[in-house]
Amino acid sequence: MAPTLVNPDGSFQASYARFPTFVSEFLLITRLARWLSGPYAPSPRPRINEPSHPVDWVAGAALLVRRAAIDQVGGLDAGYFMYSEETDWCWRLWRHNWQVWYLPAVKVIHHGGASSRQRGAASYAQLYASKVRFFERAYGPAAAGRLRTLFRLVAAARGLTWRILRFVTPSPAGRVRLQQRLAREQQLAEQLSHDPSLEFST
Repeated sequence: MAPTLVNPDGSFQASYARFPTFVSEFLLITRLARWLSGPYAPSPRPRINEPSHPVDWVAGAALLVRRAAIDQVGGLDAGYFMYSEETDWCWRLWRHNWQVWYLPAVKVIHHGGASSRQRGAASYAQLYASKVRFFERAYGPAAAGRLRTLFRLVAAARGLTWRILRFVTPSPAGRVRLQQRLAREQQLAEQLSHDPSLEFST
């Protein structure tokens, strides 16, 4: 079971979601999900007086798991790096007939992004590499391959966009920001060129 995660100011933070699909990942990486589902996508919007209920997966910042469940399905997969390990764990729990519950009345402050901001482009790349790793384990190599191709195409398109804008942007500060975005997409493309079942580069 897991609580509602909130920011230090008490505002809602994405806390749970449905298991990812190719369509949901397409909507997320193209940022269409925010237009269709709201600012917390893939997590649903918070509801007033929302009761506790089972969900597909919960964020890993705060979890309470029965010892018997851990003994049966194992712990978090150390092969992941920072991302998707809780999705994978919840997937395995459900497959072994353990339920995953979200407790909205219980709130825990989570300083979201505190670790990922320290790693910049590498953290961004590992986010999507972890998604591919989860798809491979949950849905098979073919599904993982399709997702990897999607991410690489989006990274290439964005990288080309940032290159063009960098040359036509007069502001030095603006060019620096575009170079940082370009470096992020290049790191993502490089990360996805590796087998996601291997240990992530750090």
